[in-house]
Amino acid sequence: MEPANEQDAMAHALAGVRSLATRVQRDRQPICALHLFRERVVEGDGLLSGNENKEEPEEPERPDQQSLFVGEGESDSDYDDEVMDGDEMDWETADNPTEADLAWASNLSAHNDSLHAPMKPGQPTPCPHLVIEPRRHQYVALGKIERAMKSASKALLIADPPGLGKTLISMMAIVKSIAAAGRFSFVVVPSSCIEQWFKEFHKFFTEGTVRVLVVRDASVSPTTMLNYDVIILSYSFVMSRYRKWVKYLQLIKAMRSKEIKGRIPERPNLSIFSEMFDSDDGVKSPFLVLDEANAFKNPRTATFASIFTLRQRCDTCLMLTGSPIDNQWHDIYALLQMVKGHEINTKTRMMNLLGTRDMKRPGRWTPPKGLKFVWLLQILNSFMVRRPETTISLPPLEEKTIGFELSDSEVGISNDTFETYQTAMRIASTEKKSRSKKQSPPFKSLTHALQHACHPRLVELMDFIRYSDEEKKRERRGEPTGEDADILYDAEHIAKWSEWRESLKANNNWESSRITAIIDAFNECRDRDPDCSVIIMDESVYFLDVVQIAFEAMYDPIECLRYDGREFAERRPAIQAEFDKSGGHKVMLMSRGVGGLGLNIPSANVIIQCCPWWKREWEVQAMGRAYREGQKRAVTYIKLTATNSHAEIYKTKTRDRKHTYNSRVVKALTRADGGVTGMSRG
Repeated sequence: MEPANEQDAMAHALAGVRSLATRVQRDRQPICALHLFRERVVEGDGLLSGNENKEEPEEPERPDQQSLFVGEGESDSDYDDEVMDGDEMDWETADNPTEADLAWASNLSAHNDSLHAPMKPGQPTPCPHLVIEPRRHQYVALGKIERAMKSASKALLIADPPGLGKTLISMMAIVKSIAAAGRFSFVVVPSSCIEQWFKEFHKFFTEGTVRVLVVRDASVSPTTMLNYDVIILSYSFVMSRYRKWVKYLQLIKAMRSKEIKGRIPERPNLSIFSEMFDSDDGVKSPFLVLDEANAFKNPRTATFASIFTLRQRCDTCLMLTGSPIDNQWHDIYALLQMVKGHEINTKTRMMNLLGTRDMKRPGRWTPPKGLKFVWLLQILNSFMVRRPETTISLPPLEEKTIGFELSDSEVGISNDTFETYQTAMRIASTEKKSRSKKQSPPFKSLTHALQHACHPRLVELMDFIRYSDEEKKRERRGEPTGEDADILYDAEHIAKWSEWRESLKANNNWESSRITAIIDAFNECRDRDPDCSVIIMDESVYFLDVVQIAFEAMYDPIECLRYDGREFAERRPAIQAEFDKSGGHKVMLMSRGVGGLGLNIPSANVIIQCCPWWKREWEVQAMGRAYREGQKRAVTYIKLTATNSHAEIYKTKTRDRKHTYNSRVVKALTRADGGVTGMSRG
């Protein structure tokens, strides 16, 4: 019912604020989300500035953004929606674990043994409406989901390597819950994976038995959603709706305290955050499925806050990722917040519980060791399932690294610029400057060094491809930036890019040592297998432009398909279908961010990675696009690296250093069905 007057409207809005605050307190919201209700509105926090009282334009769902070159294993997307305060590593106000936390971490054996025990005959019961026969390991995982549903944790992370069918497992759990469910389940995925999820629901289950709705904008009413069994959302849409909600509540609070004046703002369409879906009546969505769960790993982002809030409206959370430790060991904090039954509700508390303060480097922590390492495994074992790659039989896989040397002119500029980066880092270390996100290291020099090593002409685009500081601020406030790393909107920028592309074609300006290495690797594969299907992957769509021009300029020109953020998600299935057609060699140029996850292309049997990446986990994900169930041919994965580039050597060492510890953790957690890791007991 609509409020009768302005006073009633204010009362209604304030009731919404109190309701949200009550749910936040009740649901053990992490420290970052508690700061949504600070005593005053602070400009630049990503919510609402004190003098704004008008509704901002609807924020469209943008294509997946691609990082061109980044530093220290972090991607630009880690900072794009960083809007929350709190949860800083403040040694003076450290949140130490309680005795209850210690007892919980050290007494998980019984729970873990129960979760991972072999399935009894008849467990689990079959999933209805399937038109295919799942594999045994998929039914075993379904059984563990059902155990998690009945446990205090109410969560499970399915961390199988790529290709073992994590998507179908979660779909089976959802479909089995439909008969008794009082509400739909949520599935949240990267934008690039929406179409695949929608199609696979219709592919795996009898037509008409599972009602699936993709929600891309707020015009879909809550009552419409109640007519469906599954609601598929993108992370960007969930975040944008959450921002609208929080901004509205912030504005009402500011008006109540008389910090700003004006008319009562019109209540936004909250869509998935509608009060209709509050769980006060005891009705929750059976499942919240979070595909590519590392998408919300940063607890200081609006993405995390929005997912955490959505989690409170769902009974059980299923997280899917082939890389459970994507970068740093403490990234597990965000995953842990989807798990019930514990009180580790700040990252500082988790760091104090499992890590050790590095006394030589203030603000840094060393990874868990000794007993704390056992606790880390205990905690992860309590909500994680990971089976070995050998769970299914696949053709042979060959991984090889091909080294080549940059020319004198290429390597000279790259190495000189990298030396500038190292010098700046040494000075920063000597002066003990903070390396937090608020005072970032001099990554610009590192970025330029990597660009020169990739292709010298890339630097010409960096002045308008990379975000300006102002555009980053605009995005953090939820405002359209008009530009991202894949797509150019500004007419002047498009003209510059077009001119740049044309200049590459003149006088063979596309040539470089790396391009030569890529062509040589392709020709070798084609000589061995004239019908090879090749995916060439890189982090930068602009370097892929260079590759495309180079292949078109070959003596025997090759037309390349493109699969990246420039293509709308709706068009990508048609591109993949064209690539899947049999007959003759084929080449598809693919950006890592769009093609590196959630994509099944077993028709490809060669993947060429053009440059080193910051994370080994990214390589495993990329490999899994082709090396998965359905693959009939041997797969070759080729990584190219410039052996005389100091920046690439540094990048590779950083990748390997992090992977050494991460792989130790993941290996200790990997078990065949019915087996034990040897680390399940404390």
